[in-house]
Amino acid sequence: ESGVLRTGLLRRKDGAPIRITNHKQDIEVHKLRAQHQAIMVGSNTVIGDNPHLGVRLVKGKDPLRVIMDRRKRIPKSAKVFRNKNYLHINRPTTLKKVLRHLAGEGISSILIEPGPTLYQSLKKERLIDELIILRGKGKTGEGIKINL
Repeated sequence: ESGVLRTGLLRRKDGAPIRITNHKQDIEVHKLRAQHQAIMVGSNTVIGDNPHLGVRLVKGKDPLRVIMDRRKRIPKSAKVFRNKNYLHINRPTTLKKVLRHLAGEGISSILIEPGPTLYQSLKKERLIDELIILRGKGKTGEGIKINL
């Protein structure tokens, strides 16, 4: 099992988005997406950002979208549900069980684009193999703190 953790959008304490990546970095992210079999995000990311999570800025195949939504809060109109290339985890289960299930389905590489909640869970369970941090040049001000 291999996982890469990446994030390019932060939020202020009031929930407003703060963009930290530039177009060149976005292209690199799409390359990473194309290189992985699956991409994982949590419900707060989907609710707050409504991400596409596909490969658009480079040539490549969209990864399977793994959506962690234990409290069943994500609306069916979210972009992540635009076609059948997703796995919606909408029941309480551990991240290790989800990763084992994916491995059983032949998925061995996962790009994770988490918010603070999913990141802390991955860190606590020691499930991060590689951490990619994209830094912007501008100041973001005070946001939600993450302990790397």
